[in-house]
Amino acid sequence: MYSTWRVCELKAELKKRGASLRGRKADLVESDDKKLDKAKSLYESRYLILARASTVGDSTFVKGYCKKTMRALQYEVDVKIHKNGTPQESHCECPAGSGIEAKCKHVAVLLTGIEHMVHHKIILLHQVSTQRLQTFHMPKTPFTASPIAAHKLPKKKKIVKSLVHTLFT
Repeated sequence: MYSTWRVCELKAELKKRGASLRGRKADLVESDDKKLDKAKSLYESRYLILARASTVGDSTFVKGYCKKTMRALQYEVDVKIHKNGTPQESHCECPAGSGIEAKCKHVAVLLTGIEHMVHHKIILLHQVSTQRLQTFHMPKTPFTASPIAAHKLPKKKKIVKSLVHTLFT
């Protein structure tokens, strides 16, 4: 779509979005797509920890926590969305997300999660180790024998006698 635009039209669109205006035309077009791809891959890798929403008047306020990519820390992300779906304000605790119009990857991850929730009715959140099923108590082979009725089980005395008999004879 953007590849057919003239440079002046493309720069006007990028200026409206607050994106960088430096570089070749192809780089300007692709830089926006790369950021969205990065946010989508972080969302699919479950970097979103929590997302909450509250509606007041014409605006919906969304608060989320997103994991930091290099460490086990998390950033608090706030987004104000108009009722027509356009983000009005955003803020993140990371250095790139300061101010009222943050455009960092953490804000993009939260918005990607909201979009996924609206379209697919499910959201991918970060899972801690206790939320996953344990695998070390699983049997290696399935049990195929039929269960024995309780009245057919041998008595305790018979088991002890048979063990003593086999050990000492």
